Amino acid sequence: MSPLELYHYVAQLLEAMPAYVDGEPEVREHQSWQAKALAALELDGIASMRDATEFRHYMEMARRGFRSKSGDRLRQSLSNLLARCELRLPPEQRGAFIAVGDNFSAFATLTAVISEAKKDLFVVDPYLSHEAINRFIVAAPQGIAIRLLRDGEGRQQPHTPALVAAMDAWNTQYADRPLEIRSAPARSLHDRAIFIDRASAFTVSQSLKDIAARSPALVHRVAPELVGEKTAAYEDIWNNSLRIQ
Repeated sequence: MSPLELYHYVAQLLEAMPAYVDGEPEVREHQSWQAKALAALELDGIASMRDATEFRHYMEMARRGFRSKSGDRLRQSLSNLLARCELRLPPEQRGAFIAVGDNFSAFATLTAVISEAKKDLFVVDPYLSHEAINRFIVAAPQGIAIRLLRDGEGRQQPHTPALVAAMDAWNTQYADRPLEIRSAPARSLHDRAIFIDRASAFTVSQSLKDIAARSPALVHRVAPELVGEKTAAYEDIWNNSLRIQ
């Protein structure tokens, strides 16, 4: 497995980590996740030997009932591996791990990604809310087109008036960077992603409105060979979506 492949694999493991709650039993989901995480640590060899040893220890502690504390330490061991993987990558392939409650890191990471756009910014977020525009989209540079795509499922409809108001206010104030928001066909969106100039893409593990609020979040760059396919798929969804009004 290449350093980039291992980096993405570990990022996905952190995103998929099950909850460790005191008083709740270990289930198959925990066992499967622990096996995959330990295998990733061991794959890294000597560099991750200490973390692998600690991981085994806290797996056992979790089985004995110390689940919350053990879950924190299991996550830390895997986060250490993610950091080592990231250091081995060239800057253009790196992403970001955002700890729970680290609002400034979330702001700095996402605004840095958004500010890369030169012509077109396309954000896919099934649970898009007007807070995302206030917090992050405002970092979009002048002179670009901004497109936001949300899920069209019924439970998102109560957010529509606030989104329409935000879109109208934005376009009144920022005529040099027009904003359009569309609703995709219900349940057609499976990712949260940011596409830059149809040339690069980032995946975001959580909705922008509450990123890293209750669990760690990951923002990582899509592998270059996958950008074209992913971009085309979401451009197709955009073309078949309705403008909110």
